[in-house]
Amino acid sequence: MNRTLVGAVRGAMWGAVALLLMPAAPVHAQMACAAREAVVSALATRFGETVSATGVDRNGNLLEVFSSAGGSWTIVLTIPGGPTCLLASGDGWWQADERRKPAGTHDS
Repeated sequence: MNRTLVGAVRGAMWGAVALLLMPAAPVHAQMACAAREAVVSALATRFGETVSATGVDRNGNLLEVFSSAGGSWTIVLTIPGGPTCLLASGDGWWQADERRKPAGTHDS
């Protein structure tokens, strides 16, 4: 599939998710959100994406980057006890070789 078609398919998918799963909370009213398990499954089956990077912010929100071997990527945010929401997606992802360890960890 070419990049334009992949982008159109991804946009249509997230638009449908947004319409069907719109949460009542106003903070998420403009985002496509669903249960984390549903989001992870959809990214894997539809786009071949798996987790490439993760981080936790000071509020306990989990930020994840999913990517595929073909270069597609999606960034999602999971709120503690709440939904997983799409923040951004696109093409052209490449993985840096350097892997940083969290502060305070040591080699074994």
